[in-house]
Parts: sequence; structure tokens; C-alpha cells
Amino acid sequence: INEETGIIRVFKMPELRSDLILSISFYHQKYYIGTYGGGLYILDPKTLILSDFAPESSFTFQKGHIFCLTPDIRGDLWIGTSEGVYRYSENSGKPCLYNSTNSQMPEGNVYDIFFDSTHKGWICTDRGLCIYDVSSESIKSNIFPVGFPVREKFRMVYEDSGNNLYFLPDKGDVFITDLSMSSFGNFPLKFDMKYSNAYKSVIEDNYGNIWLGCYNSLLRTASTCNRVSVFGFNGGLPAQSFMNNALEKDETV
Repeated sequence: INEETGIIRVFKMPELRSDLILSISFYHQKYYIGTYGGGLYILDPKTLILSDFAPESSFTFQKGHIFCLTPDIRGDLWIGTSEGVYRYSENSGKPCLYNSTNSQMPEGNVYDIFFDSTHKGWICTDRGLCIYDVSSESIKSNIFPVGFPVREKFRMVYEDSGNNLYFLPDKGDVFITDLSMSSFGNFPLKFDMKYSNAYKSVIEDNYGNIWLGCYNSLLRTASTCNRVSVFGFNGGLPAQSFMNNALEKDETV
């Protein structure tokens, strides 16, 4: 959708191999589009030409699952897939693959890759967490302190203005830690658990409140206490189920 020109273009099957879009990232003036079971595409917004991401012949980029697309501070694009993590630079043209055979990364799907304010890359997989260490340019899973839920299946990571990291699990409580992993634990939420059994999205507003999109409600935690406000149909929501990464913030909130 281009509001300036009024152009609206729809891309769907069979032009796409899959109609389930998991991730989109604007990288080097083009849109990279990850699908479930249909690989990775590139959309040029100037020409509206949709093409395959094909730096090499790969099952992953043709028929695999592309869960996340995350640019880093160096200008590389990190691609979380069903086969591991790819690091891609447009200048080199060939992505570098990290998986359990050449790194400490656990096996399984890679759901999220998040670079925090210190430029560490937090990687969430089916079988737990690992970290991309910038100084050594390697992926490690043996650097977590005792008690850190390194084997937990997390879907998303988010950093707030106080440099706290929030981890949304596949099931269970939200986990929070500081950047150095010296202070960590479950995020204190006190409310009727009937309003949530799965956290899907998290974001902080300009007043320091944390918003959580859940399976069946929208929650807001006050910045000064543990009080939780619950929003549902009565609060103006047209529907109560949230998908992953569904919350966004504009400059007014």
C-alpha cells in the first residue's frame, strides 16, 4: 500500500509459494518477506517485482520456514529459519549458516533474533537460548549463569528504556533480566490468570508502562507498581487474540 500514489498491490498464491507470512524486514531499500513453508522473497517497492531470495540453491529459501529477519548494526541481515541462522551481507552475496554442527546453537527452529543495546544477539530456538558474541563473532550457549532458563522455548525478546530484557515464552511467565544477566527472574504480574495463557507481544509506551498482547487480552502494567490493567471487548478491542509481534508504537504514545 502506497498512500502517496494510491497504489495497492496484493501478492498471494500461486505467486507466493505460501500464503502465511511470518516476517517482513526493510533491508537495503527492499522488502524481505519470510513465509511458512515457502521460503524467502524480495520485493522491490519501486518496480513491485517479487523475486526469490536465491544467493544459492537452498531448500530453506525455497520451501523452508523463515521466522524472523533482523538487521544488525553492521548492516548484515540475520535470518532465523527452520534450519538454523543465516547471516547475510548484500555485499558478499552468500549467506553464512550457523547451526548445531558448527556452533553451540541448539537444534530446531529459530523464532527470534534480537540485538540489544550492547549489540549482543539473543537467539531463541526450539530447545533454548544462545547468544551471538560480537567480539568473537561466534554463537555461544555456555555463558549463561546458573538459574538462567537457557533451555526454555522463548518466542520473542524486547528491551525497554531501562535496559531490561523481556523474554516471552511459548508457555508460562514472562522472564526478565538486565543486560549483564546479574539480576533476573519472572516479571511480576498480579492479575486473574484467566485473562492470559500465552504472551505474544510486548512493548513499552512513553510513560514507562509495559503492554503485553496475549492470547485472549491486552495487558498494561503501570510503571510505578505491579498493578495490571486488562483490556478486552469492553475496552474497545474488536478482537482479543494477538499474534506474535503484533504491538507497535507511534510517536504519540
